[in-house]
Amino acid sequence: MDLNVRKSVFYPNADLTTKQNYKHYSIVEPDGSIIERVFLDIPIARIRERIIFRHYLSRRVKFFYDNPVGFNVLSRDSPWDFTIELSSGESFNIEITSIAEEPWIFEMLKREERLLLASYKESITAREYLKLSKYI
Repeated sequence: MDLNVRKSVFYPNADLTTKQNYKHYSIVEPDGSIIERVFLDIPIARIRERIIFRHYLSRRVKFFYDNPVGFNVLSRDSPWDFTIELSSGESFNIEITSIAEEPWIFEMLKREERLLLASYKESITAREYLKLSKYI
């Protein structure tokens, strides 16, 4: 039997063998085809944002500057995720947002994240319990 397996448009080009902090999904579509997806798996939003921010800055410097560039975080979550100043004299804001190929994927990931974070807590409110119980 020959399976129709394809990778999502956001699937990484690099080999993931030595990588961490990701989760891999194989999703069976209604037509029987399979789509492979990979997602960044860091449930604490603040840490995830910091990693994405540093990656973004490293790529920006690599592709747009001839010399090393330093940076200073002027503010965090006030109101932007990051307000930064580069040693080149530029200042700008960075807001980390989520994207997904389909709305249901985004919702699924947010629910998984919420369940995981709740599992680390010693106790949760009854309201949170009722909300989480709808996800299972």
